[in-house]
Amino acid sequence: MRKALILCLLLCSRLLAFAVPADILNLWTEANRAYQDKQYEHAIDNYKSILQAKFSDAQVYYNLGNAYYKNGQKGPALVNYIRALKANPALKEARQNINFIQAQPGFAGIPSPSFSGNALLNMFSPNTWAWLAVLLLLPVCILILLKLRGRLRYANRWLALSTILAVLVFALSIFAHQKNSFKDTAVVTVENGFLYDNQKKTNVKLNLAEGTIVTIISTAHSSLVEVTLGNGIKGWIDGAELEKI
Repeated sequence: MRKALILCLLLCSRLLAFAVPADILNLWTEANRAYQDKQYEHAIDNYKSILQAKFSDAQVYYNLGNAYYKNGQKGPALVNYIRALKANPALKEARQNINFIQAQPGFAGIPSPSFSGNALLNMFSPNTWAWLAVLLLLPVCILILLKLRGRLRYANRWLALSTILAVLVFALSIFAHQKNSFKDTAVVTVENGFLYDNQKKTNVKLNLAEGTIVTIISTAHSSLVEVTLGNGIKGWIDGAELEKI
């Protein structure tokens, strides 16, 4: 049993080596080792190096979020947990960590209600839903050909069922893309951000804690960004205090 397990691990490592460049694997190993040794800044640097090498992966974002959180940086942690969800909506650990941070007694940010999740949509990533819709179009085309040639009994029934299924999956792919785009989502990454009531910074409407999730409305101003909070309050914040997803 032990020999079989070792053989399986060796085989998996060989397959992984073919799939991932050696330099990325080295960075990944070093980052994980640094995290285990509680050298969180070193782990952060290595995870970021992986992402800078254009090797984006949900697990890398998730691990980077963990390293930031352990390093006491809730804002960047939330940014990377959300990016992990964007890459893989089925990664429930990332969703749980977002909710965990926002539920902490010391969290002074305004929680966003958009991370509760949908069990059906989160079964697959938006791209996977889209590919499933495309694949389901193949039997529809085949059934149409068989119907035209009169080679299929109950062709209308099977064609209707397969078409309905393909349309439903296509609709799910659209909803998944819309729900998981996060294109206008940003996180306050400074310890204390300021929400102003206008572009001239004449009055501070609210103090925004690190980790507050906002939705960007407009970036027309040179340095200020118009945002709305999870509770509906709108205002302006310095763009340097935000990190966009």
